[in-house]
Amino acid sequence: MYPDIRTSELAGLNSLEPAIEISEGQFPETESWWRRIARWSLYAIALTAPVLFFPSTIPPTFVKQVAVSILAFIAFISWLGESLLSGRVYYKRSLINAAVGVLLLVLFVSTLISAQALRGLIGSDDVGERFMSFLVFAVIFFVSGGVFYAEKESRKFMWWLLGGGAILAILSLLQFFLPQLVPFAALARVDVNPVGTSNAVAVLMGFYFLFSVGVLASGQGMLGNKWLRGGVTLVLLATLANLVVINFRYVWIAIAAGLIVLLGLQFRMASRSVAEWRGSSFLKKKGFGLLFLMLVITIFFILSNITLITNTSFIRATAIPAEVSPSYSATLDIARKTLQQHLLFGSGPATFGLDYSLFRSPQINQTTFWGVRFNSGTAFLPTALATMGVLGVLALLLFMAVVLFSLLRGVSRRADDDPVLSGSMAAVIFSLVMWWFYTTTFTSQVMLFAALGIMVSRMNETADTREGKSWWRISERAITFTTPWATFATSLVIIFLMVGGVAFLYYTIQQYVSAVYFARGVAAFNSGQNDIAGSLALMNQAVALNPDQDAYYRSLAQVSLAQVQAIINSASSGQNPNIQNDFTNAVAATIKYAEGATKINNQDALNWSSIGFVYQSLVPVLGGAENSALQGYDKAAQLDPVNPTYSFNKASIYLILADRAQLQIANQNPTAEAAAALTKQRAEALENARVELKKSVQLKPDYPQANYLMAQVLIRQGNLAGAIQSVETVQQLAPSDIGVAFQLGVLYYQAGDFEKAEAQFARAVSFNASYSNARYFLGLLYDRKAENAKSPDDKKAGKAQAIDQFTQVQKFNPDNQEVKTIIANLQANKPALFGISPPAPAPSQRTTPPVQDNGQSAGQRNP
Repeated sequence: MYPDIRTSELAGLNSLEPAIEISEGQFPETESWWRRIARWSLYAIALTAPVLFFPSTIPPTFVKQVAVSILAFIAFISWLGESLLSGRVYYKRSLINAAVGVLLLVLFVSTLISAQALRGLIGSDDVGERFMSFLVFAVIFFVSGGVFYAEKESRKFMWWLLGGGAILAILSLLQFFLPQLVPFAALARVDVNPVGTSNAVAVLMGFYFLFSVGVLASGQGMLGNKWLRGGVTLVLLATLANLVVINFRYVWIAIAAGLIVLLGLQFRMASRSVAEWRGSSFLKKKGFGLLFLMLVITIFFILSNITLITNTSFIRATAIPAEVSPSYSATLDIARKTLQQHLLFGSGPATFGLDYSLFRSPQINQTTFWGVRFNSGTAFLPTALATMGVLGVLALLLFMAVVLFSLLRGVSRRADDDPVLSGSMAAVIFSLVMWWFYTTTFTSQVMLFAALGIMVSRMNETADTREGKSWWRISERAITFTTPWATFATSLVIIFLMVGGVAFLYYTIQQYVSAVYFARGVAAFNSGQNDIAGSLALMNQAVALNPDQDAYYRSLAQVSLAQVQAIINSASSGQNPNIQNDFTNAVAATIKYAEGATKINNQDALNWSSIGFVYQSLVPVLGGAENSALQGYDKAAQLDPVNPTYSFNKASIYLILADRAQLQIANQNPTAEAAAALTKQRAEALENARVELKKSVQLKPDYPQANYLMAQVLIRQGNLAGAIQSVETVQQLAPSDIGVAFQLGVLYYQAGDFEKAEAQFARAVSFNASYSNARYFLGLLYDRKAENAKSPDDKKAGKAQAIDQFTQVQKFNPDNQEVKTIIANLQANKPALFGISPPAPAPSQRTTPPVQDNGQSAGQRNP
């Protein structure tokens, strides 16, 4: 008879031990190669994150994001390898882990449901707000607690971190005072640095300053070595010097908060020893003197808000570029409007620029920054309210609260005065306070989570049987897998995570290579050779490696459009037998690139504006292009409703259509019926242009280009008085614009107000003595005065003035037959235009300027 197998199996199951055992205080003293790799990867992050910079990518700080991500996941994979090798998972148990997990979850959901999910996942992230960036930050924090077993290891982490701060501080001072000593040409200037803006550098200087102050104030025992003490002192002085030079008030306020916390920690430690309070030297021993001195300096700069460094032979403080961002109220207003559509999770990470375009106030058009799109608000938290929604901000506030309570509780329960904890605690509080005052950078976020990792790795609160286990305590944990099946299942999970980490590394490197190709393509296009073919090849390589960047497609469309123009310009040479095929292919490629950007992100006005511009440029050579151009600008205007350029661009298209109809009437000898239809088309196009320009001017009354073009439209409509009024408005807005002066002179000339016309032409010549067309009309006016002069002397003087002007014109137009004829007429005491007009139209009635302005500088325009 066989035994009852089911009965024996049930008995075995009842006697099984738990497959997973979680124990406290089990971190080993030995070190494997896996853990050593993880530690040194984190050391490398601490040292290099502040200073990594490579100008061959766009932006140059993208290399920082890539390098930190690679090192972080190498550390993560190595930590997993240690767990796989030992059969145990070592980590630090704390509620901060849960808070970070909640933050990642909310950020991930916000990214997924966003209409621009790709924008929140991939790409360069100078602000440090995307989900993948926060995942890297979380890895740095979590792995730090799992690989720094001994306090000496986390102390080394601190030294590497302060070393990176010292390098950045010294580099910044060299940029301010001795830029010629900076070893990299791209950084030998004040307005470029490895972090971002000058204020962003000040934020990092505040972080390192507080860290070093905390170490010096509490580290008498640890800093027994004079070299260590000297190194920390160097960091303190170098960062303080940077803070004084940049003088960012909000940084001083956050520093004050950190110093107050440090003073509180010092008082706590001093109060534990009554003998120290009775002694007269406890202030010196406990660093009170240093803390009070730094606090006095900080309060001085907060209250005075002055700049001590002025223009000297060493530094120009005014050369520090001013930083502009939306005001706090404007940021909150944009967030409020965004929440009306995306209450819980916001518009998605890294989409504030889209929110800004959609919801910014029309009043911004009255400032010089009307054409700037801000991709972040005035500070990290109000920006997050728009991009992450209510749940995102609550997750951030929960994270801040858990961090502060857990760390303050842990520090207060320690019996010793740990300088590493003091310095990192002050730095963490400083960083969290700055979330309220200023936008973050990828570097500042890395430093925040690295400091958190240092603190957590140095804390280990064992359970007190009398008080019971507290949820807030931070303690060492080891997860052991006690059964074969648990070990097997966990090994599979660890291997899966390792493979995922390797895949992430591969994708990150691919992104970086793509960015390098793109930057090289931009450089090739902007080079003196204007290498269009090389630029297209490099940019297409970038797209092949990273096909999800709409900015790449926009740039490709611009370069491809330049190729179309180059093909058109080469048509007259007749040397290319395949020119028609080349032209067709280039046009098709340009359109494909422009449309590719909208397929990646159809919520960005820049992508639709790019389509509008491409089709607008193709209107003269591609039938029906005007309709696609108008549709592109209409869509852009929906996403950026207070931008006046879209209506202006539409008006330009309508003006092209009006001129095309006029040209057909003049050159094609249409039938009466066809001529009437063309005349009607022209009138409608001119009216549509006037309506669009009116919209543009309503959005921005001081828009010179729109007012200037309005004058052109009114002239074509026969409204000369309205055209004069429009250009007069432009001149008030742009009094130094030579083109406006010339155009207004021509309008006064047409209106018969010759005195005002002469003043405007003379004004144009005063701006540019080689402005031939202005001198041409000025010569005509002098000749008119001579012809109407009552005395022979006045007539002779007028002719001489006219001859002088046309002689100047001839210098720049030696082959112009009309100018030669005019000079001959004047020398023969005849009217300047004798035998010229008639039969030819008068110069003021021509569609092109009378002469070629070879001396006119680039960018100036003729009517």
